Parts: sequence; C-alpha cells; structure tokens
Amino acid sequence: MVNFKVLLDLFTFEIRFSYGHLFWDRCGQTVLDIETQCDGWFNVQDPKYTGRLENPEKEMDLMFSNRNFSLSVKKFEKLETDLIIEEVQKIWKIIRANFGLEEYDRIGCRFHYLKPTESLDESEILIKRSDFNVRIPDPLKNKNYNSKIRQIITIFEKEDMEYRVELKGITRSYALDPSGLYKDRPHTLSKHQKEYRIQKMKQIKEYSANPMYAVMLDVDCAKYNPEQLSIEKYLKKQIDVVRKDFFPILEKL
Repeated sequence: MVNFKVLLDLFTFEIRFSYGHLFWDRCGQTVLDIETQCDGWFNVQDPKYTGRLENPEKEMDLMFSNRNFSLSVKKFEKLETDLIIEEVQKIWKIIRANFGLEEYDRIGCRFHYLKPTESLDESEILIKRSDFNVRIPDPLKNKNYNSKIRQIITIFEKEDMEYRVELKGITRSYALDPSGLYKDRPHTLSKHQKEYRIQKMKQIKEYSANPMYAVMLDVDCAKYNPEQLSIEKYLKKQIDVVRKDFFPILEKL
C-alpha cells in the first residue's frame, strides 16, 4: 500500500439568487466584461442557456445563469488563497452590476478532498477505521451481515452555517490507472529493473495528483438568505473551518 498524501482536488464557490432576470438581456455583455477586465478568461459555448468561461492557466471554470453564479478551481493548492478570493470578487462584481442583484438565496463553497488509494477495496478498508462512520445494528451482526460499501453523509449545523459532509470511496474514469505501479523492494532489483522502478516512481507521483481510486471527503458549506455578502470574510472563515474541523477526518485515515 502506497501512503499517498491527501489533496484538495476541486474547490467550488457559488451564489444563488432569485432575481437574476437581467441575465437574459445582459449575458453577452457580462461575458465580454469578464474577458476584457479579467486576465486569462475565455468564452466557452454552452447549449444550456448559461454563460460559461474558462481560465486554462489557473485551471478555473465559471458559469452563470439567471439563478446562480459559480466558480470552480482544480488543484486549489497550486494557487494562493488570496489570489482565488480576488478572482472571485472581481468576477462577482461584474455579474452583480450587470444583473442588478441585491438579494441572495444562498452563498456556499464546496471542497473535494481525495486520499488516493490503489483500489476500491483499499478505500473501504480506510473508511472502515474512520471516526466518522456508521454502526451496524446488533441484529444484523447476529445474522452475519457485513458492510461492504460505506457512504456516510451527515448535515451539521453551527450558528448560521450548514455543513453537508460526505465520506465515500470513488472511482475516477478519467484518471491514471494504478495497476502498473512497481512495488518490489529496491535492493532486490537489477540495474535495469532499478531504472524501470525510477520511471514507475514518477508514475506514482503523477497518480498521487490524478488518482483513479480514492477516499473522497466532500464538504459543502452553505449559508441561506444572507443579509450581507462579504466574499472575502466568508471564504477565509470557511476555508479555515474546513481545514481545522473536517479535513482531519480524511487526514487520519
């Protein structure tokens, strides 16, 4: 078993609203404003009646419609938190101005943490020993039932926030396949095999950033009907809360 590090694979920020009807009049102007005022953003055609842009250099995607605005970041830890917050604020300022928004239904951010594994079976073994777990009722135990797949979902409340937390094993079809990872001990290998092993170790490094199998910790942080909207304050607080309170669930596996 390779001891892969936990990574933040995807981060998403979202604002939902009910009165974004000006989207239908100003979608094109909003796309143009983002492309001309924010570096690195390019329009992407989307048939679902939404505005959509991508920033390939920063691995960011954004989408907006008459009901919501969302911005997602892949490989979050490659960028500084302040840079991401600055980008979100800059784009939201454009959307808010073009749509004339003053009331909001929900502000949220979501974190997808992954702990890479070499198989779904290994993922289940790790989840089984997690503090955040399910208990099998004694009557089922007595009838020889054993849990095979665990998918734990709990919604927590704290002050004016709601946290939906999920822990489960996943398979990512677009990721690297771990089946060829070379595992023999170095001192047992020939010179040629050691060269091969070096190449495989590079593959392990690539797999750790793009795993096919993993235990995923999904934390969705939401605040409903916010009276005031301070994106910087909200994001900094939630990033801190998730790292201190929920990230250890996965880190300790």
